[in-house]
Amino acid sequence: MPTLLAKHVHSLLKCLGAMLVFVLLTACQGDDFTALTPDSARTAYNSNPASFLDVRTQAEWDGGHLVGAEHIPLDKLEKSVSAVFPDKDQAIVAYCRSGRRASNAAQILKGMGYSNISVVVAGGYAELRQAGYPVEER
Repeated sequence: MPTLLAKHVHSLLKCLGAMLVFVLLTACQGDDFTALTPDSARTAYNSNPASFLDVRTQAEWDGGHLVGAEHIPLDKLEKSVSAVFPDKDQAIVAYCRSGRRASNAAQILKGMGYSNISVVVAGGYAELRQAGYPVEER
């Protein structure tokens, strides 16, 4: 039995990963934002109307971020967002390390009247980077 499991670990991990993405996406369906994977966010990244918002800490941002993204750490979002995004109908795609802070940011933005919010929920910055998005690193 252990040999059978060892032979199928890769398939099992892929299946578990797919299930995790499914759970994350369905968990966000009732929220007031669109849940995106790194692949589904590519269209938004390549279109001018959408702006990417990195809500990670300053140290995380300094370690690398998407080219063209705006940076507002989650704990400064309410104070700073209107200066960076004055148009509350502008398409904004929030990301962080895992999706949790970006989801919190989306809720804050919705509460402030922003209407077109998406969140990269699966994998965050590391997955965006791995998917080939252009990044700036110091």
